Amino acid sequence: MAADAIPVLPPVVRGTVQQLQIPSCLLTPNDLRRLYRTLEQKAAEAADRQVATLTLQAGQTQQQLDALRNQVRTALTLVLRVQTGSGEWVGGTTVDPLSDEQLPSHIVKIELDSSFLYRSQFHLAPNNTFTVTLDFSRPGILDMSNVPVANVSVAIISGLDATWAHGIHNELITFFRERPTKRGWLHFSQSHSVLVILVGFPLSFDAVYHLAPLMRKAALPDALAVALYVYVVLVVLFLFRITFNYARWAFPKVELNAPHQQNAPHQHVATAHRLAISAVALMIVSALVRAGLKLLGIG
Repeated sequence: MAADAIPVLPPVVRGTVQQLQIPSCLLTPNDLRRLYRTLEQKAAEAADRQVATLTLQAGQTQQQLDALRNQVRTALTLVLRVQTGSGEWVGGTTVDPLSDEQLPSHIVKIELDSSFLYRSQFHLAPNNTFTVTLDFSRPGILDMSNVPVANVSVAIISGLDATWAHGIHNELITFFRERPTKRGWLHFSQSHSVLVILVGFPLSFDAVYHLAPLMRKAALPDALAVALYVYVVLVVLFLFRITFNYARWAFPKVELNAPHQQNAPHQHVATAHRLAISAVALMIVSALVRAGLKLLGIG
């Protein structure tokens, strides 16, 4: 092949970028394989469109052009990468790593990239490309950062062909909407802030209310009493944050239900934890209801 027999980026291009934040969903290995085959077809369509742009250039033989077309088509094969919690990963250009026999244990991330090989070979982005990332990791229970660590499940589609880009975007929306869970609200960016206002602070005020009689009996200095009240509020908010993180851990945004894989992350792994979270939630609601009734003079 001639040295200049490589794809050339046109001087002026115009396209579209579609980004999809993957919603809360529950997937099975069959779903993963179905998703792979759907994206494999879309990657093949992108390859067809890319190859169609290659024409015979000055000084290039038909044989060189045919070789380039084959090289481009191969380079636009969909690449799969499955990463585990231990840092190991397995990948390939077939659906085999997602088979029941080869599916790794403790999966934390799956990536599907339609242009990985193309970028590596030509150091260019193809005309139409997509990456889909499925994040199966669970957030840390003791994560006390200002903003809880976000799930990075996302699909990014870029294309000069708007019809192709919109088509794959719509197919992904339909695919994930057919597999929803009811706990997605836990992973909204402002969920913790809203719950702190609606639940955390009222719960801390209720704790201070029950502490007040003991403080009066102890006859502590006013400055120390106020400091202890503030301390109790902070402790309750701290415990509320841990409970919130615990709920996000027990109910991750994207789950993999693989009952035939003993060590794979699936919906029944944290069954006991989910029961515990449900019990804690009932206790919190009960405490707030009792406090509300007392405030109204009913309790």
